Amino acid sequence: MMAIVVSEDEKVRKKIERMLENMEVEHCDNFLGGVSKVLEKQKECGIVLVDFDMSPFNGVGLLELVREINRNIQTVLMIRSGDEEAEVEGLSSKVDLIIEYDKSIKVNKVYVERLIEERKERILTYINGSELIVNGKRVVLTRKEVEIVRILIEKEGEAVGREEIVERIWKEKGGIRRVDLHIKMIRKKMKRVGFPDCIVTVSGVGYRWVYDER
Repeated sequence: MMAIVVSEDEKVRKKIERMLENMEVEHCDNFLGGVSKVLEKQKECGIVLVDFDMSPFNGVGLLELVREINRNIQTVLMIRSGDEEAEVEGLSSKVDLIIEYDKSIKVNKVYVERLIEERKERILTYINGSELIVNGKRVVLTRKEVEIVRILIEKEGEAVGREEIVERIWKEKGGIRRVDLHIKMIRKKMKRVGFPDCIVTVSGVGYRWVYDER
């Protein structure tokens, strides 16, 4: 797995590199460079660690972009000890982990390794053009199927109403039966690659995307 570390402070970058000694590490020293690096390396990259103290936008903004680029990349916000405002902003943005970079390497390493282990237990999923990639297996979808899956993945773990899906894709109200038909086809395609349970029916509401509930 590759890690990308983004910080304007060379000392921080070197310290985090020592913490990630068993991983391939790429460095960036500015916000835009971090975005470019993630776009370039998103298939190999499993985790991005970003310093909160960045310019012109802080590290939370960069990690939010990372999630838009590839939601399977884990996001770690690095802050100074006692920086409550940075911590609150990071928690509000739902980054995967917040570490204090001025703590010991030993302590932060435990937190990061635990996060990586949790990632291994998940079914990794992302969309590439007209294909849904599920743990490396490709599922070819129609355009409407891609749009439906994208909406469900955006709200992973949350119930998404049929009405919302119809309004976002077809720009109209009613006709929720068409959603059920598309979901049925998506499930059939996912079953062929061994993942029939990623879309869960929420009775009376719609559907919910999960990694694995088996």
